[in-house]
Amino acid sequence: MADEPLILGIETSCDESGVGIVRGHTLLADALASSVDQHARFGGVVPEVASRAHLEAIVPTMQRALTEAGVTLAGWPGWAARHGIRVRVPRPGLCTDNGAMVAALGSHLVPSGVAPSRLDLPADSAMPLTTVSA
Repeated sequence: MADEPLILGIETSCDESGVGIVRGHTLLADALASSVDQHARFGGVVPEVASRAHLEAIVPTMQRALTEAGVTLAGWPGWAARHGIRVRVPRPGLCTDNGAMVAALGSHLVPSGVAPSRLDLPADSAMPLTTVSA
């Protein structure tokens, strides 16, 4: 099992931030932070409150999951640099499910050797994405 890839997944929805750590097909840890109480006083989800809550919650939530899994990320920036991977951590947007789709697509494109898109690439949300090819 130690030779299987270690995957750290981050999910942010309207009122929750979650982190899961998987090796192969085994869930090693998961942690969840909720901002339901922060939104309750407004009668529903407020995008700016949600964004701020994700910023405040994601690092401690990730640390809880890493500790539970017995995993450390020490040295990962150097590893990424040695492998030509530019690590970017942008401020969370209001529609984070798109981030999950981009990450899923990237997990197929990177091993296939497909060159990354420019950061200013225009997006067309109506365009179907059915096949990944190198």
